[in-house]
Amino acid sequence: RSQSHFLMDLSSDLHENMSEWISALQDVVKNGSVDSVMDVIDTMLTNGTNTYSIIGDIVDYMKFSDGNVALYETAYSIYDVVHAVVELEEEEAMQKGIHLSYEVSEEVPNKLLGDGGRIGQLLAKLITNAITIKENVDTPSEIRILVSAQKNSYARILRIVVQNMKII
Repeated sequence: RSQSHFLMDLSSDLHENMSEWISALQDVVKNGSVDSVMDVIDTMLTNGTNTYSIIGDIVDYMKFSDGNVALYETAYSIYDVVHAVVELEEEEAMQKGIHLSYEVSEEVPNKLLGDGGRIGQLLAKLITNAITIKENVDTPSEIRILVSAQKNSYARILRIVVQNMKII
């Protein structure tokens, strides 16, 4: 049930984006002004980005469902991964009145062994979702990323938390 619900939601989002593209293009053909062309380009860029993200979600979901996700074990710095993702998402957040911050606790080693690229992808998705949730709120807000680690007898467990916070 949850798989069909997930795919139905994504299909609905794709349909909505495509409808907006078609409507915007029809408006340009009808009106043809420079302002309307720029509005259409902006709409298409936004919807294109959203559609690309939705298709990526579908591909990732299907890979996870089929067990076909390739993970690469390399040495990486979680600080570098988090910093790069925050830097990438910061402009969009600022445009929506959202401050991004992060903290990597001292117990997290400088170098870890794992798939830093996949962790970056997941973190970017969590931040994008948090920005989307916060954009409808009128009060100033902050999204905080907290990274900590704990060691058990087998491995070091990395914990990444993305928090939505209201700035008072």
